[in-house]
Amino acid sequence: MAQIERIANGHCKLRCETCHSGKEAEEAADRGWQLQGSDPEGNPNYRIYRHGRGHRQRVAQANMQSGRFQCTACGEGWATAQSNLYAIRMELPTGLKVVKLGFSRDPQSRLRHQLLLQPGIQAELLQTVPQPTRHTALCCEKALHRALKKSHPDAIIPHAHFQDWRSVKTEVYGIEIEPLILKRLNEIR
Repeated sequence: MAQIERIANGHCKLRCETCHSGKEAEEAADRGWQLQGSDPEGNPNYRIYRHGRGHRQRVAQANMQSGRFQCTACGEGWATAQSNLYAIRMELPTGLKVVKLGFSRDPQSRLRHQLLLQPGIQAELLQTVPQPTRHTALCCEKALHRALKKSHPDAIIPHAHFQDWRSVKTEVYGIEIEPLILKRLNEIR
């Protein structure tokens, strides 16, 4: 009955539960997990998944889709987990072309689930540079931003130019220094 009310109120569309469950199982498998079933607490946004040597864990479906969680049995802490530096090229609906330089455990997830929050943004992940830990990635990223701000202060795009389109507030540069950013990332490899 609750699903019918949600459909009637326009909160979701009618879907085949068998197909939807299959899609959820595939999303879990893509991240090394197995879908075990619905949430024992009854929250429709959560599922039970199995990981590794049988550890079962309650995870929000949206977090499984985006990869923004870790195994509580074998996962690493924030600072010690593997990460990546990345460069993403974006074109906003206004025509402004920019490069976002940052770090993330999962740059593809960062691109799809955090940076592309508004329709009409064109984006491409240009490069990733694996880092042994998030702490290392953070230190490298900060050093890169300091160097870019010093050598190319005019390339920093003010937040007002993209605030209606992007969820981030800083670390966005004009497209003209994309080759330099990629060169600096290559030097880190």
